[in-house]
Amino acid sequence: MDVAEAIDFHGIPITLSYEPFAGDAFTTLFAGFDYSALTTKPLRVELHSSPTPVYATLAPEWSPTFCHGLVQGYSRDGAHVLSDGESQLEVFPRSGRMSGAIFERAQPDLFAGMQHIALSLLLRERGIFDLHAATACSDQRAWVILGDSGAGKTTLLLSLMELGCDFLGDDRLLFRTRSERTELLAYPRAFHASQAALQIVGKSPAQTGAKAVAGKYAIEPLEHWPQRFRRSYLGPLDLILPQIEDRALTSVERATPAEAFGKLLSSSATVAVEAIDRRAEQMQALKALADSADAYDVRLGRDLLTQPSATARRILDAMRALAREP
Repeated sequence: MDVAEAIDFHGIPITLSYEPFAGDAFTTLFAGFDYSALTTKPLRVELHSSPTPVYATLAPEWSPTFCHGLVQGYSRDGAHVLSDGESQLEVFPRSGRMSGAIFERAQPDLFAGMQHIALSLLLRERGIFDLHAATACSDQRAWVILGDSGAGKTTLLLSLMELGCDFLGDDRLLFRTRSERTELLAYPRAFHASQAALQIVGKSPAQTGAKAVAGKYAIEPLEHWPQRFRRSYLGPLDLILPQIEDRALTSVERATPAEAFGKLLSSSATVAVEAIDRRAEQMQALKALADSADAYDVRLGRDLLTQPSATARRILDAMRALAREP
């Protein structure tokens, strides 16, 4: 990459000062974005490999402040250190820099998770926040699908894609407030789908080449559905709160504003970590998102797997009908 160029990630220039490695999350994440000439100060990512594990040996002023799975976060004066016991990342949001050491025999998925966390800490300094959500859109509307693991986010997203919708992401969504409106920004990390969900879009585990982890297959969306990738969306949107149930038919009901806002808060957990900067802006952006959208409880039945397109159409039709009610 030319030093005068950077990855244009939603208008934020990012430079990668390292050679890509096996399991590098950024190689696949940024594949759907272009390089452009540097016009503003970029976010910098500087990594190197280590032949031995890297243990977090920090001064007392570095306090443990959050954890994500096996990743422990430490914070001091707006800076953060992430450690999984083998590798380490240092994140300096105010100066726009991430650096770190990767253990040569590190678990790729674990270090990739650290990369995603570190990037989210850098982006929030530029007014971009993240949600644990899947997102589909058409030219006229977007659907932000919120829920814990196993709620059916991926299954519903793939059904909407089978209906003809585009995707912004399966596991994470970025968003920011622009001119008092919420702009949704793509985050195309790997989809994690069950074998049954993959069948919705005519894929088998053998076709994807993915191995099952906890019953799900990691699929790179830009490789399998590049024509369905949408980088951003600004317009009308709905919030969907799905839940898989043992029922034949899927049902749709309006969700209360309190339910929707509560789900948004739990899906953007960094708003509760006092050591992380810009929490007030994050809360304001979440409120703006909640205020701009209708929300729906969707109880997913077996029909979503047996008739994915038809069921997805019925879900959208039901939401439109409920939206017209006073």
